[in-house]
Amino acid sequence: MLHICKRVLNMNIGIGLKHDTYTPEAYAYASFLKDKGWHVQLALEELLDDGLDAHIYVMGIRPFFLKRKRKELVEIHEYQSLSTPNFAKAKDLTKRLLNKKPSARIFLNSTVKDGLGFSDDKPYLLRDMGVDNTLFLPAPRNPRFDLIYCGSIGRAGLVQQLLRLAKIGLRLLIVGDVPASVISRFSQLTHVEFSGRVGRHELPEIYQQARAGLNFTPDIYPFNIQTSTKTLEYCAAGLGVVSNRYEWALDFSAARNAEFLWVEKIESKEDFDNFNFSSIEVHDLEWSKILSNIELDRFLVETINK
Repeated sequence: MLHICKRVLNMNIGIGLKHDTYTPEAYAYASFLKDKGWHVQLALEELLDDGLDAHIYVMGIRPFFLKRKRKELVEIHEYQSLSTPNFAKAKDLTKRLLNKKPSARIFLNSTVKDGLGFSDDKPYLLRDMGVDNTLFLPAPRNPRFDLIYCGSIGRAGLVQQLLRLAKIGLRLLIVGDVPASVISRFSQLTHVEFSGRVGRHELPEIYQQARAGLNFTPDIYPFNIQTSTKTLEYCAAGLGVVSNRYEWALDFSAARNAEFLWVEKIESKEDFDNFNFSSIEVHDLEWSKILSNIELDRFLVETINK
């Protein structure tokens, strides 16, 4: 036991970031492990130091023929989702066959693990999404906007839905990278604003500007069974939730006894204004609690010391 404690205090781990992927869990891992006495390098994956004990990589494709500079460097691979259409099953098969074999894996949930179908005996951990503690806020007072959408604008049907909501009078704040061609479609709607991409540290202030947050997820596998990170953040920040109906949203709202306003029910501004949004309790999903419950640090120690 004393030997393990000594190794923990001296452990050095690199957590890889990707250029265009929102990975709040990477920052949560870093904070959690630093609190446990680890040295953590949080950097773009190509910049990680090879002199560390271990690297965590968020996967796509990391082919087996990539060589490590140090043979003893431990790799942990994290799979946040199954592959998306088109040819999703073929993409998952490619990952299974082509990706190099790590020392251990972390999966979002059992559905992702089973869908990828790795047949080896590598140790693994299941880790669902959490919420950063800075996002737990009181409900916004006198918000400037009715509804905020934060995320990818490229989801099928999303722009049309935002236009519909704007045309019936909802004040919208759209956060993230949006092409000029899309922005131009809202040019006559002065009650719609685009913030552009914002930093993680700006999210608490951004969320306080709206009464509710929009979750719009295609009702297509595997999107429809994956946790909506933004919905968790909306709940933590005291916002109501507007969502389209699909499997995860229905299951989550039922499990939390939460009143979501289903987007297809909004036919007028009054439908939104008169809806009694409920406060949705998600403190159990704060990142430090999730990572403590699954004993992430113990899992990593055992993987590195194996």
